[in-house]
Amino acid sequence: MNFSFCYLIEPKEFAHASYFFIQTKPLLKILTYLVTIGVIFILGLLLIKYHKVGLVPQEWFMVSLTLFWLFARKAFNRWIFLKKFNKQAFSQQTLNLNFSANGITWSGEKFTKGHAAWAQMRYAIQLKNGFIFPILPTQFLFVPERVFHSPLEKQNFMALIQEQKLKIKPYLHWSC
Repeated sequence: MNFSFCYLIEPKEFAHASYFFIQTKPLLKILTYLVTIGVIFILGLLLIKYHKVGLVPQEWFMVSLTLFWLFARKAFNRWIFLKKFNKQAFSQQTLNLNFSANGITWSGEKFTKGHAAWAQMRYAIQLKNGFIFPILPTQFLFVPERVFHSPLEKQNFMALIQEQKLKIKPYLHWSC
């Protein structure tokens, strides 16, 4: 069973997929959790100091940075990715994907043609609005939900993925 998709790459969608792809890396996940724990500890110390004696301007700056880390870093990182991808040559270009029993092939006007065998992939990530296929530790393919013309086509596509012994990791609360 073969599936061929052709779609226009939208920078916002690709930036969000890239950010999510990076966030799934185990080492980066661990480092992010460790930094978050440290930030919460520092914020706790600053709140205790504020309650006891008050804070100097530099400490207020630290409070704002810790709050930024806790509540705005994801949106800020996505914004940086979007600014970067708006300037890329492949932004707003058409990508052609072909999924078959031999693997995935891709091509496009501003893309290097490529092929990935199913054996080199261990899993696929299912998001609320698409799929991410990690090809290499630094390379992935994003298949948006909008390429499927019917629920049956999506179901058959997922059957092909499972037939190739690819584990599907669902992150259905994330979207690109």
